[in-house]
Amino acid sequence: MKPSRRRFLQFSMGAAGAFLFTPINWKLMDDVAIWTQNWSWVPVPEDGARAYTTTTCRICNGGCGIKVRLIDGKRAVKIEGNPESPINRGGLCAWGAAGLQYLYMDENRVPGPMKRDRVTGVRTRLTWEAALELAAAELKKAGGEGTAIVNGRKRSTMNGLIRQFAADLGAAHYCEPCDGGDVQKAASELLLGRPGRYGFDLERAQVILSFNAALLEGWASPVRMMRAFGTWMSGTEESRARLFQVDPRASLTASKADTWLPAKPGTETIVALAMANVMIAGNMVAPEAAGAPGFDQFKSLAEAYSPSKAAELTGVEADQIREAAEAFAKAERAVALSGQGHGNTPEPLSLAWAVLALNGLKGNFNKEGGVYLTPEPPGLDLGAGVENGSLLELAKGVAQGKEKLSALLLFESNPLFNGPDPAAMAELMDKTPLVISFSPFWDESTKKADLILPDLTYLERWDDVDTPLGMPYQAVSVTKPIFAPRHKGAPTGDVLAKLTKALGKTPPFAKYEDALKARVAKLQATGHGLAASEEPAAPMDLLGSGPGKGWGSAEEAFEEVAATGLWYNPSGQGDQVTLSFEKTLEVKPLEPKGDAQHYPYPLVVFDTARVASGFYANPPFVTKIIEDDFLLKKDIFINIHPETAHALHLKEGSKVVLESETGQGWVGVHLTQGARPGVIYLPAGLGHTTFDPTLKDKGLSGAAMVEAVEDPHNGQPLTFLGRAKLRKA
Repeated sequence: MKPSRRRFLQFSMGAAGAFLFTPINWKLMDDVAIWTQNWSWVPVPEDGARAYTTTTCRICNGGCGIKVRLIDGKRAVKIEGNPESPINRGGLCAWGAAGLQYLYMDENRVPGPMKRDRVTGVRTRLTWEAALELAAAELKKAGGEGTAIVNGRKRSTMNGLIRQFAADLGAAHYCEPCDGGDVQKAASELLLGRPGRYGFDLERAQVILSFNAALLEGWASPVRMMRAFGTWMSGTEESRARLFQVDPRASLTASKADTWLPAKPGTETIVALAMANVMIAGNMVAPEAAGAPGFDQFKSLAEAYSPSKAAELTGVEADQIREAAEAFAKAERAVALSGQGHGNTPEPLSLAWAVLALNGLKGNFNKEGGVYLTPEPPGLDLGAGVENGSLLELAKGVAQGKEKLSALLLFESNPLFNGPDPAAMAELMDKTPLVISFSPFWDESTKKADLILPDLTYLERWDDVDTPLGMPYQAVSVTKPIFAPRHKGAPTGDVLAKLTKALGKTPPFAKYEDALKARVAKLQATGHGLAASEEPAAPMDLLGSGPGKGWGSAEEAFEEVAATGLWYNPSGQGDQVTLSFEKTLEVKPLEPKGDAQHYPYPLVVFDTARVASGFYANPPFVTKIIEDDFLLKKDIFINIHPETAHALHLKEGSKVVLESETGQGWVGVHLTQGARPGVIYLPAGLGHTTFDPTLKDKGLSGAAMVEAVEDPHNGQPLTFLGRAKLRKA
């Protein structure tokens, strides 16, 4: 076999990918667990009776079923995957396996209600009675017109309760950060005429076109994706699935793909339209798409991006574009999907729309191996009239004196770290007299809060999360408290009920558990549904296994769902599709903000398989298995191409200052052929200024280094692309 750059990348990057799919990393975690037993905060349980309880992991929104091993019913000692869950089928990612550290690391947990003196910085412990009395008094004083709520509890019953609380309070500002699921809804409204979620039948697809989604690094439901990849790679060379990855760097997913299409950052939508061009020009379009309203208009747009023209704009070879488009169009079962990293932050709406349009051209909606329109599972009608606003625009308004806040409430949200624009968030908090955090952790925003009403961790409370991103069937994953809380936190749902009463209103439910029971009753009323109480159908057969028969009563349904951790409806019957290309978007390469002369290099912030980038920060055991060319002691490493390093007189391991218009910091240099020349790549999720010593002050925050670009089509802040320069000390 003749050596090539492509094969070199597959070998070198693929070796790293293989690491995740072998027992090696789990053996390393076991070794780490052994040598860390001398750490003072590691719990050493007494001997006792062992038992397992089943629940759901909530570190991300992947909905994985877990089994927690208990000693005497009061000490958790191990988390394993639940083989009876169809979502993860017994598998577990590194974050899920290390989940007990979120429970037992006292250094990272808020011990109970606290208030902070802004002048001295001194914090004082409060009883819950005193804390709720203080919160109610301050919220009455602030009034609804002076209150803003930031809600990070996406797609859950808790989300509805927070929205209802905002409505009861009359909050002038309600901000729910956008993620991949929200962009899906907007793309669906453009192409299908209604805002809805959709999922991908990846396990049965023969060809997969992926645009930017970190499929093997934690996108959507991480364990499901790893298992799907195993399905794709099984069988003979002729029978196994083909994966095409459009990606601005040789990510783990790109290196394991059959073909990597290395698009310039911000040009991925053009690659998708060029593929549409190939399909239309080659008469490889489904009849229902060719006859859909607005098809000629879309055809004209696609004609502007021939493979050769797209190659000039994107850097992807024209032959690669043709090969991917033809493989997608000719395969019996093929699917196209898009995303941004783990899916916690939004991708450009134009990309989601163009990729959904590829599926429309293929005619693969609600078909085996294609796209399934997945209606939202039945839920409670709470806070439906609350308008969602932009947190960044609110921060700018306060900075400019156009808006004035008296109170800011943060629910599962850490804007001082995740942004967008952490500096603007810091100014917003400084100018707001009262900041209340409901976080159970000492994250950056909670450290700066005036009043803390700490929630419990996912192993100590009732909770639920709706259908994970990318799932082609309805699912509601439920967590339950496995024992009494370790600290003096309280379920936020219960706290909101008490606050609502203190403010003179009637809460919809006295306790969050009651709200969850009412939600499960809605699910039971459909007459359909299964629980993770027995071995699920094989992935290839799941969507054809039927919706289940439900339960005889709401009480029976709640008992079963609470015990197993999951309600799901794998009917394979998605919503009916009405395709229309009439709402065509103007498409241009996404350009980062900043002075191109002073900051000449595009800066791409990317998600990885070893660092959590959502609300939950990395636990120590996962941070300990980060490679030395990613994080060494306190130094984070950027990825650049050897040509870029040569032009700057840098070498492997050089220590330099990465500088942008919004921040700067020391970084190490890692040279890789997987980087595009002239582009700097910075891993996301590091740079925390709080938490335990294994994470605090390690690396540099990607959010702090990028000035958000406003999506021209929906106004959402895009935080993965900026401008920067490198300089030696």
